[in-house]
Amino acid sequence: AAGVGRLVALLFFRLLPIAAVLTMVTVIGIPLGLFALFLWIFSMLFASPVAAMSVANAVNQRYRHKWGKAVLFFVALGVLALFQLLDWIPVLGWIAKLVIVLMGFGATLSLKWEKWRAVS
Repeated sequence: AAGVGRLVALLFFRLLPIAAVLTMVTVIGIPLGLFALFLWIFSMLFASPVAAMSVANAVNQRYRHKWGKAVLFFVALGVLALFQLLDWIPVLGWIAKLVIVLMGFGATLSLKWEKWRAVS
């Protein structure tokens, strides 16, 4: 499941800007393309915090902790701090952070997709 999540996130981060630019070729597609680019930029800004929350939730479920929202928030904050420390390690740190962020963001996208499919 982690591989699928990474693939979904990688496709989202790589294909959304290309699709947005392609839709802006027509007059009707300009607002849609601009909205898609805004969504992509917003996602890029918040990818690390979303991944940190996903990692904190995974730890909570994996070890069967019953953390409240406050504890989960502070664990996610600690994970986010570790992500920032990974930025200081040349090359390997950036690659590790990219893989972790893609896994966390992909898991979130996959979960949202499954919920959307269940409703529709």
